Amino acid sequence: MSPGNGVPGPSFDRRTTDAVIAAVENEIALPDAELVKAGNGGKEATALSDKKARLQGFLADYAMIANDYHGRLARGAQPVSRSLWKQLLDRLKLG
Repeated sequence: MSPGNGVPGPSFDRRTTDAVIAAVENEIALPDAELVKAGNGGKEATALSDKKARLQGFLADYAMIANDYHGRLARGAQPVSRSLWKQLLDRLKLG
């Protein structure tokens, strides 16, 4: 399937989406250790906390869309649009 028919790209398969989810989960876990080092206050702790919240929001959206995408493919339906994926990925660029 090509990107023109709603598929985000040729390498977008279950293994890829699972790898992205695992990578984001690992990134979410890192700020916890950094927050302990930075203490419970200050700019650095606030920035790390904000980053963690942003990643958690992204992960929830990504997992939902990935599951929907793979479910649609399994049913033979049209997958989600590239524009929806672009909106989701643009969320990571915030901050």
